[in-house]
Amino acid sequence: MIRLVVSDVDGTMLDETEQIPEKINDLRQLIGEKKVLFTIASGREYSQVKRLQELLDIRIPVILCNGTAARDERQFYWCESIPADILEDVISQADEAGMSVIVSLPDKEYAVRKTAFVEQVVKQYGRFGDILDLSRRGWDSVSVQKILIIDKGNPQAYRQMLEMLEGYRSRITFVDFGGSVDIVPEGCTKASGIRKLSKHLGIELNQVMALGDSFNDLEMLKTAGIGVAVNNAVEELKEQAGYVCQGRYIDGVIEAIRKFC
Repeated sequence: MIRLVVSDVDGTMLDETEQIPEKINDLRQLIGEKKVLFTIASGREYSQVKRLQELLDIRIPVILCNGTAARDERQFYWCESIPADILEDVISQADEAGMSVIVSLPDKEYAVRKTAFVEQVVKQYGRFGDILDLSRRGWDSVSVQKILIIDKGNPQAYRQMLEMLEGYRSRITFVDFGGSVDIVPEGCTKASGIRKLSKHLGIELNQVMALGDSFNDLEMLKTAGIGVAVNNAVEELKEQAGYVCQGRYIDGVIEAIRKFC
């Protein structure tokens, strides 16, 4: 019996427009009817998922920054940080190479410079608009949960960045999306987040269903009792999933809850 459903956000609940879908109310009603616990496991920080938390009336912690943190509307249950020396090395190299760098703090995300990509995202989605220059503020002055580095126009610089990250493999975890990379503290994944949350709630992992669409959801799907890929998921995830939805995005989430809960 599934007691807990954990869903990714971007590409799973939200499509490429990042707009909250009209069917969010259908999902909320279904969760209530099934009497199942529901939460989010996202690469985003809290301010970027708070509206979904409210609309779906999520009372248990939401998992943030690929498992680095978790909180409800009142408090954090855990919150880990990337070491300051790694922040300095990674961000300095990426910035000098002209890459776009986004840092996620516990309650907000910032760009470290206004690149063309950052300006595009600000215009299209209203994200990444605030700038945080850690080289001026001090690398150990803030707690950073995740670094997102994006550069699809300079393959050589991107390969060099991946080589640097390999050197820090014992102290960080990173996911390469091909042109962009997520960097978090060592051992932090959505899977680790599910394990911590399940223990907190007193729920066995075989009573958890996880849903996703991309590479950073793979371990989460393997960890849960039922791992579900929405129909628009990358092929690598579909191959590993226990169930592949016919529906795309939120239609797939609704489909899986109806089928397994």
